[in-house]
Amino acid sequence: MMECSFSVLHVRVRITTDCVELRDHLEAIRVKMEPDRPSLRLLHLRVQKEGGRFVVREGTETRMTCPDPEWTTVFLHQWINRCICDDMEGLMVHGGSGTFRGKRFILCGPKGAGKTTLLCRLIFDGVQVHSDETVFLDDGEAVPFPGKFHLKEGSIPLVPELGPVGLRLKPYPVLSGDGRFFFFDPSDAGFEWTAPRAKVDAFFYLEPRHSGEAGTGLCPKFIMVGKILGQTLNLARDPRHQIRQLCRIVDGGLCLDLTINDPAQGARMIRDVLRSLS
Repeated sequence: MMECSFSVLHVRVRITTDCVELRDHLEAIRVKMEPDRPSLRLLHLRVQKEGGRFVVREGTETRMTCPDPEWTTVFLHQWINRCICDDMEGLMVHGGSGTFRGKRFILCGPKGAGKTTLLCRLIFDGVQVHSDETVFLDDGEAVPFPGKFHLKEGSIPLVPELGPVGLRLKPYPVLSGDGRFFFFDPSDAGFEWTAPRAKVDAFFYLEPRHSGEAGTGLCPKFIMVGKILGQTLNLARDPRHQIRQLCRIVDGGLCLDLTINDPAQGARMIRDVLRSLS
């Protein structure tokens, strides 16, 4: 019996299996970050091979059956993240976060705008990147969700330093559309990976345009609140409390729209803004 164990925020994750085909796959989704808080609960998933299919169980409940080890791995990753996020307090935002010279920022934008590629560029430019996909806004602070990044194959040529890293990682099928992606985190490239909570100093909204004039522009705070709400994943039935919290957090930070033509250009602009706040 093989076991893959790791912690994500307040949850201890344990995956046990007798399927040797999953050995390297489970290593791909293991979160290699030491928790900064004690584990409050255990999420135990068991994977067995039955009739040529991988069967994922949590307790007595069957969560998935699938004949393919890659899709089984993608499902395990998604299910783990969902279970942990469902327990979290605060507003769940589709966006990444990082810190540069002591200043915390959040990078939002629609799916496919290039957030992960830009954040990967920032990793190699001296910025601590905490998350690429999800951040919680709670009690006046940002709480990064330390999930593995979904690094698309097409991002590798845009950040050349990722080339040697990509050779060591296994690609997986994307959930929608064509192409494949890698499970990646800063430690795969030799950098420290942490996810501390902190007050937000700047909000960047990455516009989904990659041609024309690039630059940053001040965004009125009430408009930034609306944009972030458009990237929110867990609005309650009565969202007034969440929106009030969001307004307070946004009011304390600089709000900017960001338009880029390439990741290196975007990384320079973000660093310049954060440097000016230091």
